[in-house]
Amino acid sequence: MTLFYERLRSLLKDKGITGKEFSEEMGITTAKAGRWLTGVTDPSFDELIQICDYFKVSTDYMLRGKLGEFALSEEDIKFLALSKKEKKRLMNIEKLL
Repeated sequence: MTLFYERLRSLLKDKGITGKEFSEEMGITTAKAGRWLTGVTDPSFDELIQICDYFKVSTDYMLRGKLGEFALSEEDIKFLALSKKEKKRLMNIEKLL
């Protein structure tokens, strides 16, 4: 079973940012981000919401790896993290295939 900290590390990797960059953008200490990324501690509810907003994922995904009744694949998560412009471009490419 994938844990919160593993999902968080995966999202950072997909976004191409370091834990330090993440902590700066979230307005938290690098130590706190490090504790989240190693599974030593979990974020508070408010921090969880902030993380989900930052990555544009649901709390359900971060906590359980699911969106409602449906499990999201890593490919789905990567697509959801794209900008609106990037999503539109990929959808247009798909229509050409």
